[in-house]
Amino acid sequence: MSDHAVDLPAADASSSSSGLVNVPKDKRQIFARLRRKLFEAINCLKLLTENHEDMETLSPNVRKHVKALKYLQLLTEDMETLSPNVRKRVKVLKYLQNEYKKLVTKFFEEARQLEVKYLKLYEPLYTKRYEIVNGVIDVEGNTNEAAVGEEDKVADENGVPSFWLTAMKTNKTLAEEITERDEEALKYLKDIKWCEHDKPYNFKLDFYFDSNPYFQNSVLTKTYYVCIYDVRIFWKSNGTEIEWHPGKCLTHTFLKKPKKRSRNAKGIINTEKCESFFNFFNPPQIPEDDDIDDNAVEELYNLIKHDNEIGYVTSEYLSDDISNYFDLNEAVQKGSSPNVSQRVEVLKYLQNEYDKLETEAFEEEVQLDAKYNNLYEPLYKKRYEIVNGFIGVEGITNEAVEEKGVPRFWLTAMKNNKALAEEITERDKEALKYLKDIKWCRLCNSCIFKLEFYFDSNPFFQNSVLTKTYHIIEDGNPIVMKSTGTEIEWHPGKCLTHNFLKKPKKRSRNAKGIINTEKCESFFNFFNPPQIPEDDDDIDDDVEELRFLMERDYEICCIFRCQIIPEAVSWFTGKAGKGKSKRKRRKQIP
Repeated sequence: MSDHAVDLPAADASSSSSGLVNVPKDKRQIFARLRRKLFEAINCLKLLTENHEDMETLSPNVRKHVKALKYLQLLTEDMETLSPNVRKRVKVLKYLQNEYKKLVTKFFEEARQLEVKYLKLYEPLYTKRYEIVNGVIDVEGNTNEAAVGEEDKVADENGVPSFWLTAMKTNKTLAEEITERDEEALKYLKDIKWCEHDKPYNFKLDFYFDSNPYFQNSVLTKTYYVCIYDVRIFWKSNGTEIEWHPGKCLTHTFLKKPKKRSRNAKGIINTEKCESFFNFFNPPQIPEDDDIDDNAVEELYNLIKHDNEIGYVTSEYLSDDISNYFDLNEAVQKGSSPNVSQRVEVLKYLQNEYDKLETEAFEEEVQLDAKYNNLYEPLYKKRYEIVNGFIGVEGITNEAVEEKGVPRFWLTAMKNNKALAEEITERDKEALKYLKDIKWCRLCNSCIFKLEFYFDSNPFFQNSVLTKTYHIIEDGNPIVMKSTGTEIEWHPGKCLTHNFLKKPKKRSRNAKGIINTEKCESFFNFFNPPQIPEDDDDIDDDVEELRFLMERDYEICCIFRCQIIPEAVSWFTGKAGKGKSKRKRRKQIP
């Protein structure tokens, strides 16, 4: 027994030799029967999946359950191969994971308090902005004097006309959603507000309108429901049903077709959906039965992703930097009266005050992150020592003759994450068995960070550490400016990212063949990330593919940083990913 053994918590110390804690004998028998039933189901699954014709006859719901069983089969196979001593080590790792979760709960309680504090500080600035934009109050120095012929213009220019429409058109993402027909309706928009809905971090956007000839609603609302680890994921949204005035609907065009074989009969009026910003309030929904083909899934995914992007831009940019967006539109500024220009100057002052508060909030968030990262570190260190067999665990015997630590810990955790499992090939698995730790840390400032993958000596490459570094611009939504990875020093003939193709030289029987390489799928391509060409002309044709590759690369990075590293034990045991995480936050520091 090591001098550095980890003591189990009291509840675990009373465990029986079977590994069950304080469970009566009859209940253990029930668990045993359930366990046998589970493996019977898995064996039936193996027989079923061997026959493709049988699978085709199953209903969509049954096929869904078969997929779940397949996933469960993978998890049980990994756990069943563990020896009793390794399972005891995993039990201690679970205890460490629970201690980590307690710290995380405290972290988000403090983060929540910090957010509430600054939301209250922002509110007076939002109120003042609303009053100036809508002419509820005027700014000091404005007069009602006007040049000859300008009286009507001054009378009509209370506040800042078309303020929100101008701001939305200046934002590239929102400008693409606004049609010419929409512009007339959006001139009546007088405010946009963000607030929490139902539970913390679910939120809604309220669009306030003056009376207008297009619809009866005075407020149009879009509600987002959020499920997050550290990077927020929008999983559901709904919007207000717009009560259009007759003939004024902007989301549909009306097509009048005459009835066949009748000259005098009234035509049939059909409607056809058209492009409009107001489609934002009728978001795409995920079907409850999940019975949709792959093409429809891809289309639905893109629609939901686009809807989330519009919601994110509206909540993060328009609510924060609205005065700056307005000021960018020179055409509007040139056409504004001196009084309107004076009001815009005051709005810019309010924006500067907001920016100062946001900077303070960001600095406090960084300090809070640093405080809890220091508290997490001892738990990460203890996990590393147990996984790699550097310290023992109380209650384990014969450690000298048994495999130490927890074999294939990180490989198993990665395989149990569906997104990462898609990146790992059969050849990769042998190399990833040598992975002994994964860490992440910030570099020089909060907008550069790196992932570090530590490996034991192995027959595949010489590197002991593979690193991936990200340069981020944090402007509401994190934007990756650059990412770089370690150049892997492969041992001869062991490269996993390329296949070797040997072709004999032509017109020669005895000459040695030419060896060519061909890039292939591999997790280790992660360390050779896609790069933005310096010449913009080189990306015109492949811009969508490049964007997809960069988004995918950063998605994998976030999975490691926000899921695998902090909750590796839960991923190893297969417990992670089954429920909604409580780790939620409106703004995430990269």
